[in-house]
Amino acid sequence: MITPFGRLDYAIAQRDSFHEDGGASSLSGESAREDQFATTVGLRAERQASVAERTS
Repeated sequence: MITPFGRLDYAIAQRDSFHEDGGASSLSGESAREDQFATTVGLRAERQASVAERTS
């Protein structure tokens, strides 16, 4: 049996700006936003198999 499948994902990552006090070693960063779409499509194959019984 062959079955088609599909998937659509959407993600948002958002970061606020920040600033540290402390002289030369202080950190800072700007705000940022990233939107991401991802898709997956394909075929899934399935096959049934039988296993013979073992007799002694």
